[in-house]
Amino acid sequence: LGKLGDTSDPVVQGLIACLQDEHWNVRGSAVEALGKLGDTSPPVIQGLLARLQDENKDVRWTATSALGKLGDSSPAVIQGLVACLQDEHWNVRKAAAWALGKLGDSSPAVIQGLEACLQDKNEDVRRAATEALTNLGHPPD
Repeated sequence: LGKLGDTSDPVVQGLIACLQDEHWNVRGSAVEALGKLGDTSPPVIQGLLARLQDENKDVRWTATSALGKLGDSSPAVIQGLVACLQDEHWNVRKAAAWALGKLGDSSPAVIQGLEACLQDKNEDVRRAATEALTNLGHPPD
């Protein structure tokens, strides 16, 4: 559905409903499709934000990436992504750093969160944080 680009209400509502599915792969596929549609309506953003807390790391990673692709830099999205910088899985932290760099918010919470990631144990997270800080006009020393 995401590749088809159909943003009609029945499609979007169906995908939002799938965000609650008991199977992680269904939730993840719905998140991915919503990210591709480009719909930044409140129900879509709220549904994706809820998946940042998903029990499955792949769903969290996909939701983090989708929010970065959608370009919504509302306070709730920024707050959710900053929280993901501390996720237990490196791929979620990396995606959060990438998304924050893409969204362009250089608030103190974002800069502090990304600067903390410069000390991450994972090289990919450190690299993503460095790129994000540079994109935001705060390149590390």
